[in-house]
Amino acid sequence: MRIRHAVPFAAALFAFAACEVPLAPKWNVDVFFPIKYPDVQLSQYAGPGGIIPTTTSTFTTPADSDDVSDATRQIFDEDIDSLKAEVILANSANITGSMDISIAASRVNLFNTNPALAVTVTLPVRVTAGDTVRINNVNTTLFKQAQKLYTQTRGSMRAAGGAPIVVTSNDKLSLGVDLTANVKFSK
Repeated sequence: MRIRHAVPFAAALFAFAACEVPLAPKWNVDVFFPIKYPDVQLSQYAGPGGIIPTTTSTFTTPADSDDVSDATRQIFDEDIDSLKAEVILANSANITGSMDISIAASRVNLFNTNPALAVTVTLPVRVTAGDTVRINNVNTTLFKQAQKLYTQTRGSMRAAGGAPIVVTSNDKLSLGVDLTANVKFSK
């Protein structure tokens, strides 16, 4: 007799659990993932003999791309409340200047100032172990359909002291880009 009542009770409990409970708590989860961003090899943009002069010189790196992984695709396909980026720059050479970094879902949109088409940020270049620039409002739909993420850097640099400096293949501007997506976990 008890089993006959237990089956309908279990079915009712399962049906209730499958329904959305109106006052149930809702929560989000932050999902962190880095984006591969190539370093800027200073020796490629220095003058003859690896010399960086005291006058300003400009550079533009070739565009680079990386396929969007299945795990990243899954995050982009979720209901994202907000998307934040952190750009970490480390420089060991005694140079100063600025650089623009850009990330886009299409190569033609690199350095676009429209935030719906690219994340483009200007960073100061100075001797540092790691400056961090935070971007709090990255467009959440920017990467939704992306198959690849394109990156490119352009900038200006000069020797920071009163004399030109020589750079070697070890001297570079190291860049790290980390995205944090705030995803709706319960709906």
